[in-house]
Amino acid sequence: MRRMSLKRKLPVLLLVILVLGLSLHTGKSIQAALISKRRQAAETVIELFGKHLIQQLEAENFASKLMFALDTKEKANLTLFEEKAAKLQKDHAEIRFLSYFEQDTLQAIYPREKYKSAIGMKLHDVSYSYTLAKVIKDGVIAGPETLSSTKEEVFLFIEPLYENNQYKGEIIAAVDSAYLIKAMNLEYLQKRGYEYELWRVNALGEKKTVVRVSDPSVDFSEAVKLEVSLPATWNLSILPENGWLPYSVKLAINGICLLNALLILALVYLVLRVHVQKKQLIRESYTDADSGLLTREGFFYFMKRAKQMQGDKEVSVLYIQLYNFYKLRKNCSMEEMQAYLQIIQQGVQEHLPVGSIAARLSEEEFVIAIFEDTRSEKAMEAIEDFILQLFWKKKIQGKKVFVEPKSAIVRCVAKKTDAEELLKLASMRLNALYDLHS
Repeated sequence: MRRMSLKRKLPVLLLVILVLGLSLHTGKSIQAALISKRRQAAETVIELFGKHLIQQLEAENFASKLMFALDTKEKANLTLFEEKAAKLQKDHAEIRFLSYFEQDTLQAIYPREKYKSAIGMKLHDVSYSYTLAKVIKDGVIAGPETLSSTKEEVFLFIEPLYENNQYKGEIIAAVDSAYLIKAMNLEYLQKRGYEYELWRVNALGEKKTVVRVSDPSVDFSEAVKLEVSLPATWNLSILPENGWLPYSVKLAINGICLLNALLILALVYLVLRVHVQKKQLIRESYTDADSGLLTREGFFYFMKRAKQMQGDKEVSVLYIQLYNFYKLRKNCSMEEMQAYLQIIQQGVQEHLPVGSIAARLSEEEFVIAIFEDTRSEKAMEAIEDFILQLFWKKKIQGKKVFVEPKSAIVRCVAKKTDAEELLKLASMRLNALYDLHS
């Protein structure tokens, strides 16, 4: 049996690669669509939470609420400022101190008794956040920072005071960091199924400070991020607890796509198998039982199909008559005859091109259609080697009797081929070559 040629294997391999490639692409597309959907949902959540965060920080900015209580023209009169500060501290236990810098000098701080030692401190004696508000002429939220005197962690809300574009000082409110972080309600994100990280970079962009993180072991490099400038950049990163797509979901998607690919390949295989079996049944119905070659009707049937498939390709029809075959056949066993006919079938497979159509027209007539150029020396040598295999000698009643093959070739373009006409031409040429009727 002939092995499947590379020419026939290639479409099969390409089909397998194509189906598996499409399966992989489909799986990746489904995963990408699910991830995109989850990212869109996360972006909506983080956007809404970012608005809540800003509102919460504004609500805790007690420094801005004290600005109207201070008259920079009457610097010595801090009565209203002190009253307002006392009321805010009474109503909001989270306030650690409220203070006022006149120019660069700390003039007032409440509660006074707790922080009276700080009176007179200069702006350059405290953290850079104080100076930053002066430089940028806008409010600053900084923290968490540790107070040097009490070791408490606080967030600082700093509001600079300007009059006619002239720096007059600033008001500072220190709010307990634990309270403020709790008020941010970051746990809401966990309830929605997200890991989170709240962090900030100082105004110089040189240091990252993690304010709160749900799980320090989580990698937030692919998280959805929100930036808020206060003016230092605050960042909130959120990521679904199991990642954008859980491993089990990826495995299920890839498994289903692979299964679909296998089902498609199995279906294609079954269709091709049915097609091949149908072709085999057709061929068997047109096959000579003794030789395994096509019958005369089979030759005409397959030549008609080849006419449509081969197009402009040249076809050579090799017509062979076995002289003395009938005489020899009557004087040999069935086994000897089968062995000889087997040689003919094997010779077609071994010496002639794949795709050749071979038929037994009668007991001593054979025809082979070759769909390749047979004018070359190599092609003619292959045909001659095949014909030489058909010589057969046997002793009958003490005399040597030979089966001598006689052959002729006719050529034409495949699409212009009429099998019966070609066969008639080949027979006429053979008769002319050997003068069989003389």
